[in-house]
Amino acid sequence: MAPVIKAKTSVAPLRPHGKKGKRNRPHVSCSSSPSTSTSTPTTSSTSRSPVTPEYVRAAARSQPWKMGLEPAGEFNDVASVQIKGTIPDDLIGRAIYAAGPGRIRLEGADCNERYGHWFDGDGSVMAVRFEGPDAASVSHRMVAGERLQEQNALGEGKGMATRGFWTDAGGGWLRNVGRQPSNPRNTAVTVLNGKLLVLCEGGLPAEMDPQTLETVALDAVPPGLEPGCFLSAHGKHDAKTGEYFTFGARLVGPPALDVVRVGADGRVAAQTTVSLGANIVFVHDFAVTENHIVILIPPWVCAFSELLPSILFEGPLGHRFRYDASLGTKAIVLKRDTLEVVGEAVCDNAFSFYHVANAFEEPAASGDGVTLRVTLAQQRDADRPGLERQFANMYDAEFDPGHHADLWEHELHVSAANDSVRFVSRRAVCEGSASGALALEFPFVNPANAMRKARYAYAVGRSDAPVGGERPTTPSYFDRIQKVDLEHGTSEVHSIPSGQYANEPLFVASSSASREDDGYLLCPLYDATSHELVVRVLDARNVSADAICEVRFDRHVPFRFHGYVV
Repeated sequence: MAPVIKAKTSVAPLRPHGKKGKRNRPHVSCSSSPSTSTSTPTTSSTSRSPVTPEYVRAAARSQPWKMGLEPAGEFNDVASVQIKGTIPDDLIGRAIYAAGPGRIRLEGADCNERYGHWFDGDGSVMAVRFEGPDAASVSHRMVAGERLQEQNALGEGKGMATRGFWTDAGGGWLRNVGRQPSNPRNTAVTVLNGKLLVLCEGGLPAEMDPQTLETVALDAVPPGLEPGCFLSAHGKHDAKTGEYFTFGARLVGPPALDVVRVGADGRVAAQTTVSLGANIVFVHDFAVTENHIVILIPPWVCAFSELLPSILFEGPLGHRFRYDASLGTKAIVLKRDTLEVVGEAVCDNAFSFYHVANAFEEPAASGDGVTLRVTLAQQRDADRPGLERQFANMYDAEFDPGHHADLWEHELHVSAANDSVRFVSRRAVCEGSASGALALEFPFVNPANAMRKARYAYAVGRSDAPVGGERPTTPSYFDRIQKVDLEHGTSEVHSIPSGQYANEPLFVASSSASREDDGYLLCPLYDATSHELVVRVLDARNVSADAICEVRFDRHVPFRFHGYVV
């Protein structure tokens, strides 16, 4: 059984201030396991005011969004300082939980020590709670995993304590030899078996207390999971069946992925191992339809022979990957119920992506089998190495629009006659400037329509990089929210105030919903003009309109990756 940890912070909870309404809290059960306490603070920044290094200030002078990467310390239950408009009744009692790197550099005497990739930063979880028509609060806490505990135990002025997937520990060879990358638990939040989990494909999830955001348990997995694999940050819930699907890298033997189906009862119903051949691959997201699972593998690969040198010597494994377009992009299709592999196909015109918006299936026009349609955020230019170089040093990053993505639909045919799979075609969902679409990321659909045909997708956008437009000459970041009509190939854009930058939005259906887009988009933003968190609530039916309400907190939360609404 995994150890149970309840980490204390050295900072007393901040007293809420501002006008408060009735405190309605979402219900997520907590672990009933006994716990042990430790007086070690989860992060050293909680006991002092953060100090911003000069290299960070210099980066933010030309690109203000970069201050949104900065550590924030920990705080609990801090009330909003301003609410414009009224929080809708449908949201009262709901909460946004969102994960991301709580810091991508160390602090104090080690402030010049940076992690080797944005995805390697120490994980943290934010909770924004809507407590009344004019009351909301925010909490933020680091995940008290092994790497954070080791860093605190090492003390200041001694560099990195542990290895990450893209980061070596300080101190040279002796501090790295034989050490596997640590798990940052920084990518996504979900609820499974009534437990709030924070996930990362670099290991197993941690369970967090939904009220205090304390780390309750490490390596929290569904009952029945066979040992020896990680679990992806992009597990997928089927709102209609109650099932949960995920995958993860297998830890022992040649490169392979485990694919897992968790039944509605919360127990693992099926698990299988899929061989990946001679290369270690980086698979961040996957697709699920009503009857199939599609694993798409871009040619961002690392030879298996590189694994041993990485373990025995310095040089993190993540920086040994290369983009080999000659391999194409592979699709592995499995039956959803049994997890039996149906077949594989390769798209010779290789493409790179991080996130899938949705997938669905329909009878094939030929009458033989089914057509699978996967919509994903495909990188504009196949310059995956260039994109990874930006992620490797976010304070110096200059994102070219070609590093960002547009929505593409990929069509695959699964033959019933001979159990074969092939790529049929692909198309850009939005074409030309008349579509109104922007370069995007973090695409998703209304969760009630996931794994089935949906008309609308939602995403962040970059205002200076329209589809079909001229490429901008200055770097920037996501500063728009957009709603893409997947049937008509058009995009409706919400303009957020100048100086604010977008995290992934989240969809909450209206209690009286009769259409797919009857609901709200909850949009956490970083306000670079005040170094504060702002949450905008949009009408999902009319995204380009003014916000229904805007909630402001006098606290900073670092950029988030993925969230979940409870």
